Amino acid sequence: MGTSEKKQTFTVTFDTGSSDLWVPSWKCHSCTCILSDSCIRHKYVEYQSPDYKPIMDPKTGEQLQFSDVYGSGNITCLVGSDVLSLGPPDNEIKTTTLFGMATAEKSIFNHFWADGILGLAFPGVAGIRDPTTELSFWPVGEIFKANPSLLPYFSTFMGHSNDPWGPHNGLESSGSELIFGGYDVSKVNNATTIQNEPFIFTDVFAVGRASDGINLEAVTNFGFYAWWLINIKPAFINERGAKVIDLCKNKNGCFALVDTGTSVIAVPESSWSPLLNSLASGATKDVSCSHSGSETLCETCLTKGSSSTSNLSDAWSCYPTLVIDVPLSSG
Repeated sequence: MGTSEKKQTFTVTFDTGSSDLWVPSWKCHSCTCILSDSCIRHKYVEYQSPDYKPIMDPKTGEQLQFSDVYGSGNITCLVGSDVLSLGPPDNEIKTTTLFGMATAEKSIFNHFWADGILGLAFPGVAGIRDPTTELSFWPVGEIFKANPSLLPYFSTFMGHSNDPWGPHNGLESSGSELIFGGYDVSKVNNATTIQNEPFIFTDVFAVGRASDGINLEAVTNFGFYAWWLINIKPAFINERGAKVIDLCKNKNGCFALVDTGTSVIAVPESSWSPLLNSLASGATKDVSCSHSGSETLCETCLTKGSSSTSNLSDAWSCYPTLVIDVPLSSG
């Protein structure tokens, strides 16, 4: 990702769990990377860009600021405008965008290989507001608006990297892809449950929904869309294929947001104990869980007294399998 004709180049995490674009400002002394000597976070220098403009708050006459809160910490940014370029020079797309220049961030971001984040979620969770319209600014929408030849969708593929700390300084490819306006045919799953259908579609829901299920009005009318929120019906099944526990008591299932910016499956606090109990009750060996402060630790399926394993999957092999049913799109 580069900005302006005189480019300053950055690597960003493409995050479907947030909606803002930000990179570190040269004014941010805490915006560093401590993972290794080769990890360098590039910082935006506004006076090096001829297209840069500060975005001012008409009410205060000062430069706009915003804060974003992530699961790993929060950041504070000044808001500016510049020309955004995505992709390689021979196939890049451009748009003028509002973006954040981080002036402060939590220390957890010091373990961040990327320079910043490009949010791919909806305007409902955007922290940047356009002062000329007083509406949430949506970088993804602006990308497609400025490039009408693009088909109105994007695709992601998460590759596997043997490096547990990620690509060195964002320069070592792990096979992951983000494509605006298309998809990589070689990455399409041709083994879906519907013959001759390379994709299976599911509905994306607005935030507004009834407490006992889906609020259809919020779905049919363009309402408060925030995340890539989908309907799921997760359950654990044992080695015989029998259901151990249904993790959604509601007949319409649960709702989950698809988030490329995280590597965990998170559940509501009220579902945590039933989930742990189902792991223990569906295991092929006796397994117990203990609580220590805010942490819950469960024994692995390894033989007691063994402290290591060459294959991590062996450590969890006796647990039941988590199956997530995603309903087909109503359209």
